[in-house]
Amino acid sequence: MAFHYKFRQVGLIFKLREKLLYITNEQIELINDVISSLESLGMYTFNFAVSDLNRDLITSHKNARFTLNHRVLFANEEIITYQKCKKCSDSYTLSKDKKLHFNYLLNSQSYNDISSFINEIAREIDNINISYASLEQLFLFFRDAIISKYDLNLSSDEKSLNIYLFNSTRELFDYIKLLVLDSISTSEISNNKSRTITLVNNLKSFIEDNFDENIGLDIFADRNNVNTSFLSNQFHKIVGVTFQEYLNDIRINKAKELLMDNNYKIGVVAKLCGFSTSHYFSKAFKKSTALTPSEYKEKYQK
Repeated sequence: MAFHYKFRQVGLIFKLREKLLYITNEQIELINDVISSLESLGMYTFNFAVSDLNRDLITSHKNARFTLNHRVLFANEEIITYQKCKKCSDSYTLSKDKKLHFNYLLNSQSYNDISSFINEIAREIDNINISYASLEQLFLFFRDAIISKYDLNLSSDEKSLNIYLFNSTRELFDYIKLLVLDSISTSEISNNKSRTITLVNNLKSFIEDNFDENIGLDIFADRNNVNTSFLSNQFHKIVGVTFQEYLNDIRINKAKELLMDNNYKIGVVAKLCGFSTSHYFSKAFKKSTALTPSEYKEKYQK
């Protein structure tokens, strides 16, 4: 006999007579006493697996462990027998079409549709005496498909998760649905982050292509149907400077190039670089370089 409590197995070896392992009325009473003790302590998750009669102690123990593994198929049953488990022999395999459909649903990222599909499979399982091996293969297909689709990085405990650890098939399928839900949520966050980075990069290109014009953050936000405050915050977070600081840096760098050419006067440079007035240009330029445009022109002109 094997005993299970909170994912642990404890072997109980009873009296042997002529190398025959058997359970007497005293052992039945012992089981009931253990159950009562566990219940009094508030420990309700436990199972007893009873093997068939066998002259070989090793085989009996092996059969008991085999029986205990089947606890996932016998929800709410405290005592599970080897003979009952042997009846769970129906093979079940998802058809190729159903596998393709499940992967299609994963691509759609529609949790409701995925959940409905899993519930449908669960109902099919309830109507047959599915074997432990078939249930294990079904679980591994669902888990591996989800891992592959969403590129999940599971913990070592999750990777080694055995269906034996579930209290019922319903708990097993609920775990799969939770895995899907978490994966979709993580994927959405990742996709949103990717879209935000693309948006910010597009804004940088917009500034670099139009710095000589009277542009503002609101113009780009309106064109892209984005909230201005959100865009401003994300730009600062990703680039490290504000929109206006980035725009001014682009304009000042361009102004430095033009000031070194004797063909451009300061007023013209200001206009070509998008500054509204020469005064504002001079103020911004000195703040950035510690030199006025005239001083810079004189110092660096070719």
